[in-house]
Amino acid sequence: MDKSVLTIITLNSPGITDFAMARNALLAKAKTPWVLFLDSDETLSSALESEIDLAINHEPSTIYSAFAIPRLDTFLGRELKHGETGSAQFVRLARRDYGLWIRPVHEVLVPVGARHGSPAKIGVLKNPILHTPHPTIASFLDKINLYSTLEADYRFKQGIKSSL
Repeated sequence: MDKSVLTIITLNSPGITDFAMARNALLAKAKTPWVLFLDSDETLSSALESEIDLAINHEPSTIYSAFAIPRLDTFLGRELKHGETGSAQFVRLARRDYGLWIRPVHEVLVPVGARHGSPAKIGVLKNPILHTPHPTIASFLDKINLYSTLEADYRFKQGIKSSL
C-alpha cells in the first residue's frame, strides 16, 4: 500500500482508558489523505490490502469519504462466522478529515461535516479485518472486566442509571 496516500494507525491498548481519545490523538498526527485504523490484535489479509489500495487510489475514492470493513473474529483459534460478530462491520478506513472518534470504549468514528458540500458517503469493502483478540479464557475475562468497568464509568458520567 502506498504510504504517501494511506497512514495505518495501530492502537496498542495496554493502559488506555479512553480509546476514542487515543485514536483521535493518533489521527491528529496523520498527514496522508486516507487513514486506516487497526487495533493491535487485528491484521489485514493480502486480499483486503489489495481492496483498500483499489478503493483509495481509484474511482471509489472520489465517491466515498469512508469505508466500513467487515471483521472476522477468532475466539480460541476458531472463526466466529454467525451471530452478531459474524456480520459486524466497522468504519475503519476514512479520509483524514472525515470525522472523530467518540465513546471511551466500543468507540465509533462519526463524521464531523460534509466533504465538498455533500453528505459523507460510506462504502463497504468485502474482505474482512482479521481479529484475534483472545488467545486464552483468562485474556477474554480480563478484557470483559476492563471494558465493562470503562462502559459503566462512561454511562455514569452520562447520567444513565443502571441496576442489577
